[in-house]
Amino acid sequence: MKRGQLESPIQWIIALLGGIALLGMLLFGVKSCASSGQDQLDAGAARSTATVINTQAWQPNTNSTIQVAPLHVMCPAGTLSLAVVDNSGTPTTTYPIDRSPVFLPAKLQSTMRATTTDLKLARSPVQVRYGSVLYLSDPTVNYYVIQNEQGQLQDQQLKNMLPLVTTQRALAIKEGEKAVVISFDDPRGPDMSQSKTPASLVWIRVSGSGVERQATIYKYENKNWKQQGIVAVPNDVFLAGAIITQDPTLYQCSLQAVAKRTRYVTQIMQLRLEDLAAKGVCKEPLQRTALLFKELHSAQQPENYLSILFSDTYTKRLSAQQSALLQQGCPVIA
Repeated sequence: MKRGQLESPIQWIIALLGGIALLGMLLFGVKSCASSGQDQLDAGAARSTATVINTQAWQPNTNSTIQVAPLHVMCPAGTLSLAVVDNSGTPTTTYPIDRSPVFLPAKLQSTMRATTTDLKLARSPVQVRYGSVLYLSDPTVNYYVIQNEQGQLQDQQLKNMLPLVTTQRALAIKEGEKAVVISFDDPRGPDMSQSKTPASLVWIRVSGSGVERQATIYKYENKNWKQQGIVAVPNDVFLAGAIITQDPTLYQCSLQAVAKRTRYVTQIMQLRLEDLAAKGVCKEPLQRTALLFKELHSAQQPENYLSILFSDTYTKRLSAQQSALLQQGCPVIA
């Protein structure tokens, strides 16, 4: 074989290998660009949904449907966050929403029901608002309350927060239905003998009263009720949150977000009272009221802080102090 005849196929092979390498680099570049572009889209969807949630959270008396991205809700490192997940369930993009006082389920649908309720100081002669709480609920989920022995719904206020339907203990769940069932002071599980196979079913068993009230969360799996955990629900605002989240970990994460916002508001109230007292305006009664808030803020854990804030004892003391301020013509908490 002559030299020229040998060089030609060798050069052709080298050129072919080079072309394959170049094609591989191009394909990798296209894939990387596509991946980067998808990441940007995911981050944009999370940001825009967070903006919608933040806006709704500060709107009083909200009762509407909103459009959001169908994202997951997670709690990485104790921070309430929106997340995009891959096929294995691993988050690829997260966006914190822990500054919003919101309760929401683990998976958002494209259309969600948005409702807000006020956090207020009960029995106060002047209305004191600690802010509002937002609930985002799945409009395709049905919420049932099992009637108690007297045939009455014990917590009428819940009807203003959630689209509740009263029912008997013997449920009639439809095939493929998504539902949450709430019962009060009844350790028996709902009777499923007349029900079909649901797509998802959660039972919230409420027990106790006042700040000692608890909600035990169960999921219906393989025709059995499996306990998921127990959470504190000091009043209806937080019971509605447990019903919405349907998950102890997510509930606690949302509770921290609500407590963070509420603590911020009450700390501002304390500082205003101390500032007015320092100026000599109604010094003693304002200092006494500021001390009540200082006592409140000594509670480090969110659930302890909220339990004190909404306890009958603390509410009566703060309301009495508010009345005293009014009677003496002093500035009041507002």
